[in-house]
Amino acid sequence: MEIKKMTCILCPLGCRMEVSIEKNKIIRIEGNSCPRGEMYARQEVEAPSRIVISVVKCRDCNLPVISVKTEKPVPKERIREVIDSLAEVEVEPPVNVGDIIVEDVAGTGVNVIATRSAERI
Repeated sequence: MEIKKMTCILCPLGCRMEVSIEKNKIIRIEGNSCPRGEMYARQEVEAPSRIVISVVKCRDCNLPVISVKTEKPVPKERIREVIDSLAEVEVEPPVNVGDIIVEDVAGTGVNVIATRSAERI
């Protein structure tokens, strides 16, 4: 049996939890003070995902790069693919906060959006 220790980040309590895993299945979660802790532990063990924050090049812009992020978390094992695909992206102004920069990045079903605006120089 494997024991994973983690701290829940879904509320200000920051419960320190121990998750017992056997044959890739959670068999016990201890230490959470609320149901959100159990939800967090299950998500982290069974399908960890993250929001990806990066930059893309901007041609003829007032900024050399534009900050971007994924609209939703992507599976943790796909983060490298997402970052690698963003390295090849170059946008042209105008760019506004919230604009979709890449649809379905790396085949994840998640869009990448601008988090900063840019104007033409």
